[in-house]
Amino acid sequence: MGIHAVVGLNLRTGDALLSVKAGVLSATQDLFDEEIVPTAKELSPVTAEGYQRNVAEKKKHPSGTGTNRRSIDSTVTETAEGVQAQLFTQSGYGGYLELGTSKMRAQPYLNPAFEMHIGKLSEKVKEKLGG
Repeated sequence: MGIHAVVGLNLRTGDALLSVKAGVLSATQDLFDEEIVPTAKELSPVTAEGYQRNVAEKKKHPSGTGTNRRSIDSTVTETAEGVQAQLFTQSGYGGYLELGTSKMRAQPYLNPAFEMHIGKLSEKVKEKLGG
């Protein structure tokens, strides 16, 4: 009888663990989709003003077209270690904007967006778990 109780407890614990994992995954996905990615796009230094400045300076390839902003995205996956989220840009130069170069100052937008919102994750998880 005692063994059955342990088996029953393990089954309920397993179900609860699956629910928690699903809640964390869903909350993380929502946070990135609804807040972090939109904020990163808003903070991306690619602006119409920058484009006009580059045109005025007669740069050969004026930037400011919004390519970097449009290429910002995220992925959220469940791994053996837990939920993994990635925030990235596929423009080819987003890292230079974020970190700067020897000839260009850093203009961070990914990390600030992440830092602005990641503190909300625990509340979103609570909501997902019905708390």
